[in-house]
Amino acid sequence: MKRAMLLVSLLTVCGACRPQQMELEIVLPGDGGCPPVDLSCVNYLQFKVSEVSEVNGKKTTNFTTHCIMLKEELHSLCDLQKVAVGQELFKLSPDNSVSIEMRGIRVYPATSCDYDVTCPPYLAFSGTTGTERQVSELAGGELPLPVELLKPCRAGIEKWFPAKPGQQCTVGCEGGEVECDGIQGGCLCFYPTQTPTPDAGRPGL
Repeated sequence: MKRAMLLVSLLTVCGACRPQQMELEIVLPGDGGCPPVDLSCVNYLQFKVSEVSEVNGKKTTNFTTHCIMLKEELHSLCDLQKVAVGQELFKLSPDNSVSIEMRGIRVYPATSCDYDVTCPPYLAFSGTTGTERQVSELAGGELPLPVELLKPCRAGIEKWFPAKPGQQCTVGCEGGEVECDGIQGGCLCFYPTQTPTPDAGRPGL
């Protein structure tokens, strides 16, 4: 299997201590091959971290989200190796247990992983490290995260159109599919490759 690495720093209680690190090992499917697949719409890697702490026998779970904005298009899952090189993600306490989920998402508008509820993200691939592992046991080692392809990006183009008050996006998209209704005061439309794309300045919008 092909692998990629992302660095995760571990917090230490000693301020003068040398920081420890572990590597988040992204494990790609297959036996070494990596067929091309359209992942060009993916613009963020989103990491959801479940960190479990225990004080006086009482366990508490905290959830945090971290994002990497992709600067280059992905054309196969193997391209994740380029994204992973030299990236440091987040810091974890060695006293806690952790589980990490990674998602390859397409967000509109591409301002952050905190997407608008009127426009849910497109999920292309995901993976998880599974059940929680003690962070201190992972110091200097690797935490495998197998990744699975879910849905390649669709062939076609997207266009956003402003909508007049009261206008339905089914009308505004004119033959296209409504991807997001009411996003930024307009309509995000998808036109498959074989569908003619209307002009953004056409009358009635």
